[in-house]
Amino acid sequence: MVELLLFLLVFLLAYSNGANDISKGIATLVGSGAARIQSATLWGAFTTAIGSVAAIAFGGLLLKVFSSGVLIGSADPVRIAAAVASGGSLWVFVCSRFGLPVSTTHAIIGGIIGAGIAEFGLDGVNWSSLGSKALLPLLVSPIASFSMSYTLFPALSRMLSKSNAYCLCVHESEPVAVASH
Repeated sequence: MVELLLFLLVFLLAYSNGANDISKGIATLVGSGAARIQSATLWGAFTTAIGSVAAIAFGGLLLKVFSSGVLIGSADPVRIAAAVASGGSLWVFVCSRFGLPVSTTHAIIGGIIGAGIAEFGLDGVNWSSLGSKALLPLLVSPIASFSMSYTLFPALSRMLSKSNAYCLCVHESEPVAVASH
């Protein structure tokens, strides 16, 4: 029974995350004119399915990283996981519902911290381990992404320069009058 509850809580977290993330991808494809709504929705469903398979494949590695050394003391891992999944999914759902910016990664890290403090107090969280395993990568990843983009863009621009002969131009046009019957 406990395993079923934990499965449902993790499913709720995945659902909340997917509901928050998929709309952005679909809106970008449709808004840019790259795809029609039907195609964008199918593309979103397909890429979400691929992401689910990747999460199953690599989720164990993340679980191993975050479940060792972040909390000091021994607690029931199922109870901690249930607290993290329920708190994270509720936070993502509420933020998504009200149009607030949200990160599932931040929600999960907050859930780990909250569960650790609730179980052991402020001293129950290994802050240095949390910093090196979660906070440092969250700070470094945007800087690394910017640096790689800044470095690679000139080379990619030169490689794609031949395609600049084709233009996707946006211009104003006169509206077409529709005859009324």
